Amino acid sequence: MIVTDLTAVNGKPGVYFIAVDGRPVGKIVAEDIFKFGLVVNKTISEKTYSELVNRVEYLLYYYQALAYASRRLRSKEELRRYLFGRKCIGKVADSIIDELDRLGIVDEQKLVEAYIHDRELSSPMSKKMLTLKLKQKKIDQQTIDYELSKNDYDDTDALDALIAKKANLTAYKKNKNKFFRYLISRGFNYEDIAKRIGRPE
Repeated sequence: MIVTDLTAVNGKPGVYFIAVDGRPVGKIVAEDIFKFGLVVNKTISEKTYSELVNRVEYLLYYYQALAYASRRLRSKEELRRYLFGRKCIGKVADSIIDELDRLGIVDEQKLVEAYIHDRELSSPMSKKMLTLKLKQKKIDQQTIDYELSKNDYDDTDALDALIAKKANLTAYKKNKNKFFRYLISRGFNYEDIAKRIGRPE
């Protein structure tokens, strides 16, 4: 088997296109050229060719995961589901996630911190509901508890903020029962809500 093309990809420094026996294999990076000793017109073994194919597949999924994780903070579970949806096998997916974690691109503590902050600004919810939403992302309880404690997150403060934000909306201003149900759906305590807006009729 002979390397018949090894060309730098325009606009992607350090990325190269490789073909073997005139057939495209895919894209690799500069370190792969040195690792496999690749030179145009050089003969490579079946073993090296197989390793190249695996490396091309890995990099394809890696850059897809990198783009997905770069759009917003993601949990490891979200990345795993994304890669599985792309037909990436478990062992390769785990390796990619470990690498992104090592690089700090996947940071579940930052994700929890940002999620709590965003909820406080846009749509406050109870600790119980926050915890449920984050556990759905497979975030461990210790990380959730740490960030809630660090932010001194308080259910009553969150409830007050949500009432202040929503109370004057027409849908709730004229329908206390509907407003009550909405506040309950955000995980807040029945009695805490009743103290603020009265019991449902």
